[in-house]
Amino acid sequence: MQCAGVSAAVVAVKQVVEIDRLIAYLVPKQGAELDFTEIWDNVRSRLPIYMVPASLEIVATLPTLPSGKVDRKNLPAPHNFGANIPGKTTGRLATTQVERDIATVWETVFGMTEISIDDEFFNQLGGHSLLAAVMVSKLRQNPQFQDLAVLDVYQHPTIAQLAAELTQRWYQPDGL
Repeated sequence: MQCAGVSAAVVAVKQVVEIDRLIAYLVPKQGAELDFTEIWDNVRSRLPIYMVPASLEIVATLPTLPSGKVDRKNLPAPHNFGANIPGKTTGRLATTQVERDIATVWETVFGMTEISIDDEFFNQLGGHSLLAAVMVSKLRQNPQFQDLAVLDVYQHPTIAQLAAELTQRWYQPDGL
């Protein structure tokens, strides 16, 4: 609400790709152009990472109950999911098989396509601990990722970093 151009805002839990996520719904002031970078910076500077919405959705009005409170159940399903995240690159796509395997799972979990191998799981893509656990569980279905841990995602939060770490582990000579 403190960002330029925003007249009303609410956050609701909505299911996206079978996972509950925080979605922010913004009503712009008449004729205002919203600066998503400013909004994301403001939200991220004020909230702990687990409270940062996964998406910013623009709506003309917020539905209300007869009491005047926002009717969160009647907010629309997110359709801009991942589209207005500043810093999310459209850059490097996976080139190795390990990167492609990880990227495929990330795209499924985030409900996005063509995630850059340089996009950061938490800060740029809106991931959180539950999503990291879901992603690790899905990757572990592939035998080559059976020793992957959620901690690995925190320590190596991009596809490129995670793939490099795992590749290094697999090819580490015995005895070292």
